This record gives sequence, structure tokens and C-alpha cells, in this order.
Amino acid sequence: MFEIEPVLVAVEASFLVRRSEIFGRRKDARCTYARFALCCLLFEHGLSYKAIGRRLKRDHSSIINAVRRGKGLETSDLNFSVRIKKARELACAGGAEAKRVAPGPPPPNPQTPRSPSSAVL
Repeated sequence: MFEIEPVLVAVEASFLVRRSEIFGRRKDARCTYARFALCCLLFEHGLSYKAIGRRLKRDHSSIINAVRRGKGLETSDLNFSVRIKKARELACAGGAEAKRVAPGPPPPNPQTPRSPSSAVL
């Protein structure tokens, strides 16, 4: 039986989320993107939608949607693409690297408003 632990640890480290957030019901982007990445990586490792659903306590149709959304984000969202690539690398290393190396802070959002002190007058 395939152990999801190395992949799970890699996703936790790459997406800066806790296990409880991945397995939880929250629907904010940070948690759902990590969930999408986990589903994609487990599917790439040969697990069926049904097997992934059992491990994540979700219906297999939710897993199908998560894999599709993850693949779409991988081509359309640079931040997601970088993080899932890092998770892939860490998972291939067996997850041991993920436990020792935490990724840096997420890149700044280009739409973040500048502070009043940096505004040009």
C-alpha cells in the first residue's frame, strides 16, 4: 500500500499549511490550493480517485475536480506552479528534506497596495 506521508509532508512544507488545514473543510485559497496539489501529486503517484478520496475523507468526484483544478492552476498560476514543483521535488526525496527545510515566505502579491509612506507626492 502506498504511503501518502512523504507527499503530505512535502505539500505542507511547500504550501505553508498544517495537516489539519489540508484535511479540514476550510475553503480559502491557501487551504484549497494545498489540497489540489496533494490530490494531483497522489494521482501522479498512481493512486486512484477513489483511494485518494478515502484517505482525504472526500468523495471521489471531489478528488476528480481537485486534480482538474490543480492541473489548470499549474499552467495558469505561477505561484501555484512553483509550489507544486517544490512539493514534487521534496516528495521524490522521500519527504525527509521537507522536514528539515522550510520554504521561504510567499512572494509578494503584485496587487498589494503600497503603504502611504512609500507613495509619491
